[in-house]
Amino acid sequence: MGKQPVTSTATDQDGTPISKAREWQVVLMVTFVILPATAVAVVGGYGFAVWIGQMFFGPPGHP
Repeated sequence: MGKQPVTSTATDQDGTPISKAREWQVVLMVTFVILPATAVAVVGGYGFAVWIGQMFFGPPGHP
């Protein structure tokens, strides 16, 4: 059995190599689009949950 050469190039799902430009596009997309959108969705979801909770249980504070 012969040794296979070790390749360090990343490939796409169809086996084509991923270029550095494409890799940077993905990093920038994740950094400036996906993560901020996820953060807004999480904070908005929490605010919505608090709002709904206050509708059922009333605002926080002493009775």
